Amino acid sequence: MLYIFKRSLVILPFIFLISLFNFVYQRFGIFTLIFKSWLAVLVLILLSSTTKFSLLLKGMEKLHLPKILITLSSFMYRYLFVLTDEAMRMQRAWNIRYFGKNKLKQIKIIGNIIGILFVHSYERAERVYQAMCARGFTGQILTLDKLKIGKREIFFSLIFLGILLMITAI
Repeated sequence: MLYIFKRSLVILPFIFLISLFNFVYQRFGIFTLIFKSWLAVLVLILLSSTTKFSLLLKGMEKLHLPKILITLSSFMYRYLFVLTDEAMRMQRAWNIRYFGKNKLKQIKIIGNIIGILFVHSYERAERVYQAMCARGFTGQILTLDKLKIGKREIFFSLIFLGILLMITAI
């Protein structure tokens, strides 16, 4: 529970700013909006922490979300780790080469690193696209797990809907 709470605190400043702008322009209750947004974030953290990403994608497919959204989510999840690794490797190389140099020059170098990372990402995306086309990718996400609705899922759904109804009553 503490894990979920700590993760949700990261998003609170953003929720507060959005709620503040919403209050200024539309005069809705700021605390109600913050509370509802925070609860939505808590539910998303709980869902993503307890469910494999492949099953989340399969669930999105069963809910008939647009295929492009599902495919983009799948690729984003897969290549986010690759890009993070690439960025950390480039940062490590930068720290070794430019330790303690001029701060203004370091800002220029950081801009160059970001540009290089973008070019590498674009080139990698092209290679992945060509490899997927060569392997006959049709746009459908295939998983080994089958989604089954059992008593536990129905029970959880009823409790979740009850909580949602209570939140909308606030």
